[in-house]
Amino acid sequence: MYNAKFDVEVNITTPLYHLTPDISYRKIKLFGLTSKTKEKLATHPERIYLLNPTDEYEEIALELYDKEIKKIKDLIEHYYLLKIDTSLLNNKFQFYNDPRFSMGNGGVWCFENIPSKCISVVKKILVNPSYIPPTDFIIPK
Repeated sequence: MYNAKFDVEVNITTPLYHLTPDISYRKIKLFGLTSKTKEKLATHPERIYLLNPTDEYEEIALELYDKEIKKIKDLIEHYYLLKIDTSLLNNKFQFYNDPRFSMGNGGVWCFENIPSKCISVVKKILVNPSYIPPTDFIIPK
């Protein structure tokens, strides 16, 4: 599939969603969603990828988890499903259709960072039932 030279801008009036591993959630809670280039499905410039509403979040979380690299995969137990209240975003936000994301009802992306005040946790999705917490981080009493 070829990438379009210019992506199609879309008007968003509903909440959007984002799946993130538990090891990343603390940073998101403090700083919001920030754009980055580390992608699991394709390489693009710095963007934030968001999901359109769907009933398939668990399946998407498992697929994203399967694409994690081994050393990170072992540190993940859950993915957080985050809801983005787009009504709290200012007018500078522009969303673009992501034609390469075919899971669920598809996805969109944006360049702008999304502040933590616009983000809430919908649920945690178990992706690694055999997760064993690392013991080298436990501080003795």
